[in-house]
Amino acid sequence: MSPRDREENTRIRDERREQILSGALEVFIQKGYTATKIHEIAAVAGISHGLVYHYFRSKEEIYAELVGRLVRSTEATARVAHESGDPRSTLLRVLDLMLQGMEKEPAYYILAAQIMLMAEALPSQANDIFRSGMESARAVAAVIAEGQRTGCFREGDPLQHFVLLYSAITGLAITRNTSLKMGGEPVTVDAATLLRLIESRRSTEEPRTERSLEQTPE
Repeated sequence: MSPRDREENTRIRDERREQILSGALEVFIQKGYTATKIHEIAAVAGISHGLVYHYFRSKEEIYAELVGRLVRSTEATARVAHESGDPRSTLLRVLDLMLQGMEKEPAYYILAAQIMLMAEALPSQANDIFRSGMESARAVAAVIAEGQRTGCFREGDPLQHFVLLYSAITGLAITRNTSLKMGGEPVTVDAATLLRLIESRRSTEEPRTERSLEQTPE
């Protein structure tokens, strides 16, 4: 087999795997893991039932690959949260990364929400996303806590603040996924707008200059 033939075979294999994973993701978020059947994944992917088994041994293996991608996404979020910088700038980078991922693949956020709600009925791989997700959440919460100490963010439980932000992004993912399917225009929100959910009132107020103080009525 020539190098070109090997490259072509690799390209076809990768494309077929992505086709199956994309179809599986759509079925999983619609029906849940337990109710999903391989023939339904094949139908959505546009391939034969038997061909799915040429690339994946089971539904569990397909699910594990999707969960693995979620884990890698949360690990990337944690890495950004650990970067040096002032808390507000760091959190903006975290939110921007999460929003980019949501806009590219909103279905993954819906899948993550399902995992959180139905973990007991899922394969053991679902525990990976719990562990990775909590590590990421704690890393971002630490950034929020530092921002609270400097007056950037509102007082309160930093982890609850992160949950608020994550829930907002998940809601955007659901809306975006539905809009794309119906041919509508998805709603877009930038990181700065999202950050206002937890910013302190002081941090959002413009500083008062001497001129503005002079113009302030007695």
